[in-house]
Amino acid sequence: VLVLSWFSSVTAGHTKWITVNTILLGAYCVGNSVGPQMWLVKYKRRNHVPWIVIACCYAGMFAMLLALRYYLAAENRQRDAEAVGETYDHVYIQRTTADGTAEKIIR
Repeated sequence: VLVLSWFSSVTAGHTKWITVNTILLGAYCVGNSVGPQMWLVKYKRRNHVPWIVIACCYAGMFAMLLALRYYLAAENRQRDAEAVGETYDHVYIQRTTADGTAEKIIR
């Protein structure tokens, strides 16, 4: 449930927000529908099969998390290596100080 609120707070843009929430809600509903079907009577006593399925899902989730981390790190390295364009050389942020004067912060 925390993931549902976290994704909605870190996703920028209305279309992306709707898309992410739709995918996440769909996955959440499928998981809640399919999950109880694993606990069949033939797996009783120790329930090895359902626990193996759960462990594999967690391992797959961890592997996808690591793959995403390495992919995004490579993208950031590539972006940092690119030359800075001259298009935005004269960009500044204007901030108003406590006494009411405008102050330009050049980036």
